[in-house]
Amino acid sequence: MTGIWKALLKIKFHETRAAEIVNRSLQPDATPLPRGVTFSQRQEAEALIFECATQNASTLLATVDELLEHIELTFAVTRRTHEG
Repeated sequence: MTGIWKALLKIKFHETRAAEIVNRSLQPDATPLPRGVTFSQRQEAEALIFECATQNASTLLATVDELLEHIELTFAVTRRTHEG
């Protein structure tokens, strides 16, 4: 199927500081992008907003999956660091 596939993902954290940490940790991963993929991320208080678009559904799914894995890993490491 041709066309543009888009995803908008908003993740709310328990506090603004957690969103800041995850946002900064993901910045280096935002480039370079595969050909035909657009991606943006921004922080709004305790929320992170991600937008991704591509011409291929499987590429979009893979990109969102990788993003969620990175968020989960960053949040887990941050939580462990603050716990002890």
